[in-house]
Amino acid sequence: MTFIYKRIINALLSIVPVGQPPVYQASLTDFKVGEQIMTMNVTNYPGAVYNVTSTVVETDIDYPDAKLVAGQKYDVKIIVYPFQSMVLDTVVEVR
Repeated sequence: MTFIYKRIINALLSIVPVGQPPVYQASLTDFKVGEQIMTMNVTNYPGAVYNVTSTVVETDIDYPDAKLVAGQKYDVKIIVYPFQSMVLDTVVEVR
């Protein structure tokens, strides 16, 4: 899954199956215009340690149950700090 976004600094990102509450993970890097986040992971797997940057969402261990599933829909949200504004709130389907 790939997302393109404009300049965002200090962001929180949530990727969860549709119908589940958001679980935000903090980005370790600033987001910049034109960058893309590439991921195959949800952000709500219990016990996983997440590495979220402006280009990737990874877990500390390869958890098969944390992977996105083809044909399933996911609720994706990005919140920007210090403004506490949601800049992305969409549903995507993995192909």
